[in-house]
Amino acid sequence: MDSRLEFYKTNQKEIPEMTGMVIPERVFSKVDYYSTIFEPIKRAIKPYDTNKILDHHFLNSRGAIARFDRNAIEIRLVDIQECPKADLAICTLIIEVLKSLVSGDLCSLRHQKKWSKQDLFEILNDGIKHGEHSMITNVDFLKNFGITTSMSTQDVWKHLYESVKKHINSEYKNALEIILTEGTLSTRILKAIDSDFSEKQIKKVYSKLADCLSENTMFIP
Repeated sequence: MDSRLEFYKTNQKEIPEMTGMVIPERVFSKVDYYSTIFEPIKRAIKPYDTNKILDHHFLNSRGAIARFDRNAIEIRLVDIQECPKADLAICTLIIEVLKSLVSGDLCSLRHQKKWSKQDLFEILNDGIKHGEHSMITNVDFLKNFGITTSMSTQDVWKHLYESVKKHINSEYKNALEIILTEGTLSTRILKAIDSDFSEKQIKKVYSKLADCLSENTMFIP
């Protein structure tokens, strides 16, 4: 369902220290971040950086990276959607869910900190292949979000949306409800193509996508 992320896992395969397992390592301080992530990158890149111009901050290719210069976390796994409204709606939902996690509304910090990159990579990898239809069977992980049974990724996000939607404005709610009901953009594109992978049909669907971008409207097959 997401070819970009499938290739993202191996796009730095010659220097694996740059991407790691995509899921960041468990580090909880700036000092540990430098020693666990930045220093191995600097050592690995040294033989290739003969002019000493490469900056380890920009070489870190994990799916989420700490930007200490901005006091922010940069999430690199989120794909651009059909229009800015959809992009901002998704960003808003992610931010509100993160706020709930950080505040401890969903679960304790202790429970959040115990997850390893290996555990989370399995969930990510299945999501890359199956999108919102990916089944999350790790119930202990789902307890982070107040869920006690196996559930599809789509239903997990529906649950999270219900818990934070009071903080989201109506325009973004509309966009998110289309995504949660009609499916991810890749699912909606496949619905529109309707098993006709001819050049003519693909151009027709992507022309409609271009209109969505131009008019800032959601893509509905």
